[in-house]
Amino acid sequence: MNSLRFFNACACFLAVQRWHVMCNNVRVDAHSISYVRLLAS
Repeated sequence: MNSLRFFNACACFLAVQRWHVMCNNVRVDAHSISYVRLLAS
């Protein structure tokens, strides 16, 4: 169950990253780091 939840989070994370790249958001790196920290906590 945990791995499935982690997989869903990763898929969501990649989708968000792709959306940010398409929008040319220069803050994508900072957003990614904060998201990873949120997952790790």
